[in-house]
Amino acid sequence: MANNKHRIRIKPTKKMFDFQTSMKHIAEQFMEAERYLTPLIRSKSLPANEAAVLIGIYGDGLISGNVEHSMTERQIIDACNTFVYLWEMGLFVPSPEYPYTLEETLEAGEA
Repeated sequence: MANNKHRIRIKPTKKMFDFQTSMKHIAEQFMEAERYLTPLIRSKSLPANEAAVLIGIYGDGLISGNVEHSMTERQIIDACNTFVYLWEMGLFVPSPEYPYTLEETLEAGEA
């Protein structure tokens, strides 16, 4: 029989809850950006990688509360990476109208 006195138990903390809540909030902002931008993405026939950049930039603006702010190239890359990461983790779920899958977006980013 195993000795249980050294078993580690992790209890959820407020910080862990706050982190999960903030990730869900960030994902919701990207979903709002996607719903807002999908008609433009479809009408302009933007490729998957450009659509991801647009959603990343606009989503970052929604998160920061300033959609008219300027961003450095590094900030744009970080915003896009966050958007794709949340999608990979299943926290971001695109609307049925969104024209690309995660796989198409990842492939376009590698091209």
